[in-house]
Amino acid sequence: MPTESAWDRVLADPELSEFADAVGIAGLVELLDGQATVPDPEAEFVTVLAPTNDAIDAIADWEEIKADPAAIDRFVLAHVVDGTLTAEAILAVPELTTLGTDILVIDPTQQTINGAGFVTLDQTALNGILHSVDLVLVVPSVTPPTTLPAAPETLPATAPDTAPDTAPPGTPAG
Repeated sequence: MPTESAWDRVLADPELSEFADAVGIAGLVELLDGQATVPDPEAEFVTVLAPTNDAIDAIADWEEIKADPAAIDRFVLAHVVDGTLTAEAILAVPELTTLGTDILVIDPTQQTINGAGFVTLDQTALNGILHSVDLVLVVPSVTPPTTLPAAPETLPATAPDTAPDTAPPGTPAG
């Protein structure tokens, strides 16, 4: 029987250090550590499909994704599935739904998940199972920064009316 959590398994693999960083940034360590109350308290057992460092390094917007709380959260949840699924069980279904509600398409002939192949598989843990994959399964979009509309140009203040009184002729000036 395993004595380590899925999180311990991720931390133990130097090829998954980028994924471990993402989990930490997203604040989802408890999910992989078996202590989760979010996002799904029923997810006692998880299947982690962790992309390798090389797979993550291939993402052009990786630094922006890490800096965007919604994007990094979605990234991690797109690589976690409820339940304990061996590679054989994964390849026996047409698709999987991640905890981030992404649909992953399984190709049993090519033995891929959303085009990603297994690098390591069936690393059992106390709270699930870990597989590493050679591609990122879902690349979240980065939320563009919110910009406020430009303030309207202010017009120069008008000088007070300093025009001389021009009373009609013969009228005393006031």
